[in-house]
Amino acid sequence: MGTVTAGAKAGLEPLKTGQLKAYKEFYVTEEIAAMLLCGNFAAISGVHIDQIEEHEIMLIMELYVNLSKELIEKLKMKEQ
Repeated sequence: MGTVTAGAKAGLEPLKTGQLKAYKEFYVTEEIAAMLLCGNFAAISGVHIDQIEEHEIMLIMELYVNLSKELIEKLKMKEQ
């Protein structure tokens, strides 16, 4: 685990992000957190790939965001 971003209902409190070392997963957790501002939540991310290229990082971030959107939509449907 590299980074945790937590938030509260309807953005009443500012997002809080904690990260280990100089990891950059906050780019992922904070983007996902912005989509979750509807309740109490924690977005957690940790990725480690040796010698990763910048374009591969961008692909991973896109995958994270797309999977998160899909999960959010499924959870919304389940609530109905």
